[in-house]
Amino acid sequence: MNESGTTSTLKDHFRSSKRGSGYVRAMSKKSEVTSVKDPESLQQNTKKRRNTRPDSSPTKSQNKKPKLETDKDKNDATAKSFHRSAEFLRLPSSYEVLEKIFQSLETVMIFVKAKNEICVFHKIRKSVEGLCGRTFDLTRLAQIISVYPEAYTYKPIRHFHQDKSVLSYVIDFNTTSESASKASSSVFTVNTQERKKVFRNRLVELVKEFLKRQNIKEEAIRLWHPKFVLNSVPEIVPARLPQIDITTKNLTNATKQTSSIIAKHSITPVINKSTLPSIPSKPSGDIKAREKAILDRIREKERQAAQRKDVTTSPIDKKRRLMLSRLPDMIYTISYPFTSSDKDVIVLHKVAEIVSDSYSRKLIISQAEAEDHIRLVSTCLPDWCTVFPVQNRGTFVKIKRSIPMKEVKSKLVEYLKKEGVNV
Repeated sequence: MNESGTTSTLKDHFRSSKRGSGYVRAMSKKSEVTSVKDPESLQQNTKKRRNTRPDSSPTKSQNKKPKLETDKDKNDATAKSFHRSAEFLRLPSSYEVLEKIFQSLETVMIFVKAKNEICVFHKIRKSVEGLCGRTFDLTRLAQIISVYPEAYTYKPIRHFHQDKSVLSYVIDFNTTSESASKASSSVFTVNTQERKKVFRNRLVELVKEFLKRQNIKEEAIRLWHPKFVLNSVPEIVPARLPQIDITTKNLTNATKQTSSIIAKHSITPVINKSTLPSIPSKPSGDIKAREKAILDRIREKERQAAQRKDVTTSPIDKKRRLMLSRLPDMIYTISYPFTSSDKDVIVLHKVAEIVSDSYSRKLIISQAEAEDHIRLVSTCLPDWCTVFPVQNRGTFVKIKRSIPMKEVKSKLVEYLKKEGVNV
């Protein structure tokens, strides 16, 4: 008889008595014990439990000592966190305006240096104001000097502006600074992005210095408090601009020059009129009439020669001559996108778009006309500029940036003289 059957009969027999209920419990426990798995499975379960128990013996990882953080690591970490926070922190309105002016000044100076021209403050002032939409005066320049003094070099000069002699400054990139230590004589090796980051970080440092005065630790600053009024930060104190050094030597030299000029123009030699030979006087009216007649003849000949040229030249030649006359100024505009982006090859329509935008104020040139001018440059200066198509990608322009712009312009002027175009 099975154990299950015996348990069921015993349950029915002893259900009413207390002794029977206890017996049923004992028998049910016995049946549960008999229904357990095989002894082999029990051994396997015990082995698994032993393996899963934590070992009291120390492992290799526990024996290893934790790496101590040095002061250098802490400084590097704080510097990285500061630069990350400085990129996203807001600035006061006056500081943001000064940052825009600095960025526009960097762009304009690179463009002017590409033309091998000198950056004079009163010359580039309008370009900077048009780019940033803010007024750029000497006080703003002095504020830039106080924030980032090693960014530029400044030389005071006398400059004629609006028919007046005013004090101006020659601004140039400071190649001895840390941001341009590896820079050569070429201006395009200056890392403008790094310089802009340095300028912004210094503006953030000025705000943090203001907060230090309020007994706030710098390490605790990661974001501005919502109740912190940014415009309560005082404006940047302008630095002292360099002045023209007027010494005693310069004054003495200037007085000597002026006295010599006055002496030349004021003192005239005394001539004895009696010793001069007598010259017969001629009527002044006849001389003026002759001069007028000669001038009229010359003008008439010039007009006739111009008419002959107009008759012989076709409208296509006229258009080509007009385009050739624009090229000496246009080559600088064509070279700008290549030098600013540090590339040798750019798509033709992008270069043409920049050329048409730059000539929108002086002369209205469409993008198609700008492309024609670029193609004409490639025919005049094949060693410097080439236009070539690429299958399934479009037409590209390639420029040799290794050739200096002075040499390029001299070759172009020689070509124009051969073509008979007045430069």
